Amino acid sequence: MIGERDRGHTTPNRQVKWVGDSVRYHTGFGVAMAAILGVSLAPTLIFAVVLPEARIAMLATVGGVALLMYVLYLTTHYTFGSAALHVRCGPFTVDISYDDIRRAAPSSSLMSGYAMSLERIEIEYGTGDTMLISPADREGFLDELQRRAPRADIRHTEW
Repeated sequence: MIGERDRGHTTPNRQVKWVGDSVRYHTGFGVAMAAILGVSLAPTLIFAVVLPEARIAMLATVGGVALLMYVLYLTTHYTFGSAALHVRCGPFTVDISYDDIRRAAPSSSLMSGYAMSLERIEIEYGTGDTMLISPADREGFLDELQRRAPRADIRHTEW
């Protein structure tokens, strides 16, 4: 259970891991994102079949995009530290102080964000900045965020 805080404890979910007082949520990867990726790469695959002379270049493109998505999936996570939420997606990192978080709620926004799934959470912080993330355990993430940022308006339904 998420309430257990043994050092190095991993919940049955395997997408959430406690390390000391920090807890890390891995990103989710939804079926919708896989469908979007598939639809966007379909024309390249069709051209690879129709134009044999371009097959190697096009298959390399598809392979490169798939590899990039896999690496981003592996390196996208959200860590609750002692004073801030640490968001990482590939080479990009953002730290948000719990005191700066104004509100958070589930979101169905299609905007770009540190999210590999369309089951997202929108976090508003600072002077109106927003961030979209997609932890695999959305409800558990919101519960933990409420515990660490008690002054924030945390909801389990969209605004």
